Amino acid sequence: MTVTEAPRAEGTLGDLAFERPTTVCFVCTGNTCRSPMAQAVFNHIFRTPPVCTACDIKQVLSAKGLRAISAGLFAAGDPIAKNAVAALEEAGIPSAPDNDYKNHISRPINPEIMENCDLIIGLTESHALQLMGRFPQYASKITCMPKSIPDPFGGDEEDYRDCLAAITEGIRELFPTEDLQ
Repeated sequence: MTVTEAPRAEGTLGDLAFERPTTVCFVCTGNTCRSPMAQAVFNHIFRTPPVCTACDIKQVLSAKGLRAISAGLFAAGDPIAKNAVAALEEAGIPSAPDNDYKNHISRPINPEIMENCDLIIGLTESHALQLMGRFPQYASKITCMPKSIPDPFGGDEEDYRDCLAAITEGIRELFPTEDLQ
């Protein structure tokens, strides 16, 4: 499934119809390294440019395109790994109010997340298979990164930089766009 094929939910604001952002959820094991880095990279790449609220409301609503969240198969409420933050900062990805990875707290994947996301991406084939086993009703939404992303947990900063590079490459492959350099 490509981004253009992903379903988009509709809502209303008065008599103005709008679409909510297409929501992608990246899933790894503990939601402290790989999936929050993928979330941060994705949200940085596909950030919505600021729109003046005095502009046409339809323009404001249509500016909502893609958004990522993350979760873990066995997340336990832990903060993002320090080396993950360091790798993201080194790559020039700022932690900002609309992409606040520095304050990330891991959360487990659950039926509500599965239902509300348009696409769920396992960081490895194993993650995708486990998701399909737990949530077979959402199998059509589940895929995995083009290449499995090794877990840097417990590794040094270089391991995290390598992981971030692999994540970025995988996102570029899954979501090809001219905007990606």
